[in-house]
Amino acid sequence: MKKSLIGVFLWMMVLSACVVEATPTPTVAANPPTPTFTATATVAPTLTPTLQLHPSVTVVNPVTGGATPTPTSTLARFKPIERNPSELRAAWVHDNSIATAAKTDEIVRRAELGHINVIVANVFTQGMALYDSQLIAKHSQVASDFNPLQYLVERAHQKGIQVQAWFVNGPVEFKDESKIIQQHPDWAIVGPDGKKMNWLNFQRADVRQFIGDLVWEVVDRYGVDGIFFDFTRYPGPEWGFDPYSISAFNSSHNFNLEELRYPALPAYGYFEGNPISQPTTAQVLAKFSNGTPALTFNSYGKGQVVIINWRASERRIAADSEIMKQSIKQLLKEGGQVYTYRPDGELDDNAKQGLEGLTSWLKDLGLPDQHVGPEQLKTLAPNSVLLVTFGFDIPAADAALLQNFVNQGGGLIFNDGPVRSIVYDSIRALTGMQGRGKHMEDWTTVVPVAPNALMPNSNRPVDLATAQSRDAQWKEFRKQGVNALIQGVYKRVKAQYPQVDVSVTVTSNQTSSSQLTMQDWRAWLEGHYVDYIVPRGYVEDVDELDAILVNWQPVMQKYKNVTLGVSTFSGKHNLRELKNPSQILEEINRARQAGSYGIMLWNLDFVNDEQLKALASGPFK
Repeated sequence: MKKSLIGVFLWMMVLSACVVEATPTPTVAANPPTPTFTATATVAPTLTPTLQLHPSVTVVNPVTGGATPTPTSTLARFKPIERNPSELRAAWVHDNSIATAAKTDEIVRRAELGHINVIVANVFTQGMALYDSQLIAKHSQVASDFNPLQYLVERAHQKGIQVQAWFVNGPVEFKDESKIIQQHPDWAIVGPDGKKMNWLNFQRADVRQFIGDLVWEVVDRYGVDGIFFDFTRYPGPEWGFDPYSISAFNSSHNFNLEELRYPALPAYGYFEGNPISQPTTAQVLAKFSNGTPALTFNSYGKGQVVIINWRASERRIAADSEIMKQSIKQLLKEGGQVYTYRPDGELDDNAKQGLEGLTSWLKDLGLPDQHVGPEQLKTLAPNSVLLVTFGFDIPAADAALLQNFVNQGGGLIFNDGPVRSIVYDSIRALTGMQGRGKHMEDWTTVVPVAPNALMPNSNRPVDLATAQSRDAQWKEFRKQGVNALIQGVYKRVKAQYPQVDVSVTVTSNQTSSSQLTMQDWRAWLEGHYVDYIVPRGYVEDVDELDAILVNWQPVMQKYKNVTLGVSTFSGKHNLRELKNPSQILEEINRARQAGSYGIMLWNLDFVNDEQLKALASGPFK
């Protein structure tokens, strides 16, 4: 009887050990322990595999919470293959290009034709999978009975072509929604004014574990030959003010991170814009450290004009939103509405970005999305407020309509200076300014000149050295979260699959990647927890590549594992044009001469057979 009971007891223990559950999201304590990663970026928490697949296992999906049976017999056990030739001759492939069997066959055909030996396929994007996963939902563009990654690995390996799984790690949004963030709202990153983005917060250990589990699932089940990380960064320098990160930072530093929100002026931050200058009738309320007007107010006729002389819609300091709210409050008259100006005709990318940013900003401020064009400007009620954002080339006729609107009593707010239109007398009269300032992309201060209701003022003294020191500590802290993710994944993969590559892409601008998006790529190379990094050297003309290679050649020659990304086309979106094969070959030749560790082409979606044949008979022969 005793033996029987003991047997039952042991059997129950075995069964319980087979159930894998999602790692619960840890609650944030008032004073969490100091993060274990250090400034050297060489030590990260050890992540052991949490997804152990077994024929009888039921895996709990951390996104849906529902139990998902583990497929067994339907999924063949793949293994990585050797790269032949050994030189990396890779190409990226978008998710929609492997969404069906026919599209995947075409991608493999192109790779074989061009003697490309590595396909880097986007299998995790918008928070969804291009494969059958126990952890996340399959992408909506893929049929339920089709497994893109499995099919791609089968077909590519048959041709001797490696497959690397491309993960878009940061943004996890599809059509303005994110299943992952809906399930874990505390995983989203937060800006200084409280805005949230459906972008994973790498500072959190549970987020890093989640991404690590996704990687492990792909490596262990699908036999991929590499893991390629994209968007493994912050979207900009202003992000990271979520409660978890604030608490963790404050517990390990001697000042309160809340101060770096800068809800009032003076403020220090990264400012971009095309300011106008040379005030005539405008009152200058605040200045940049170089003396350029930052915030101005001008009365014209019965109305008023406010110029926020930088791209405040980027919201890189909390004061941006405070200034906008106060400006609208002061200029809006009883019964009036808030509108945004949109000129007639097709908008370029810069103007689209400006309008989208402004629209999103107003939405977060609780204001409706109401665009008006030239026809509506003719009859716009003078008790209203009209907002004009950056990127617009305001026609002379529209400028005259803006002048009339303000003259009749309307309120006008510029988000960034109207530099393209300052040549018009009407815009000069409206703004009380008459000249262009210098284009600005810089870390600087905005300092009040005189008290004004439009502008929150903390009355703190300006101490540039202190501001820079604290900002440097804040950057370093966020870099450590990114570093910990990459190092943890690298160690976890290499422990059982040493032949599987782990790589990360960065922008070709070394300063931007380090100071704006928190990618500490030198630490990755020095710490040996990437097999290679891929700076994206996309240029229109071949000679433009020289400026990029001048900066990267010393790095390439020192570390021997920096792979240049080369584009197969020029232009963007509808203006995209395939490059002449000779230009692609010349770019590859220059990259090789500089010491590039192979080549990665952007991308197999936009190539033709002429280009591919040139590769096969030339550099990839």
